[in-house]
Amino acid sequence: MSNKTWGNWELRVEIMCIEHSVNGYQISLDECLTSAQVLDWVFQMRAKTWVTSEEMANLLDAFDDVFEPQSRLCSVGRNKSLTKEEMHRLAETAAQRKTDLKEFSNLFAPTYRDDAE
Repeated sequence: MSNKTWGNWELRVEIMCIEHSVNGYQISLDECLTSAQVLDWVFQMRAKTWVTSEEMANLLDAFDDVFEPQSRLCSVGRNKSLTKEEMHRLAETAAQRKTDLKEFSNLFAPTYRDDAE
């Protein structure tokens, strides 16, 4: 299964984490099952000196794409939680969406001919 990326952040479904490809820092998806856990990760990462505003935005995009925290963990101000099984299913679905989009976009990729032929 293909992994999905957001800047330097990569969804690694095989080990259930979002990993920073430059320094190998990993955020376990099994530690993102409640709104409090996700918020804790947001502020932990924001405190890192190597996390730029762009890195932070990419991480938030990754969280949003993988498990849609606003609707699944904290909609209408209510704390919700996911089971590990639900999180694993969401991560697998997010990775599959990337594969499906890539295959779809290949259908419409321009073809070029080599005038030298």
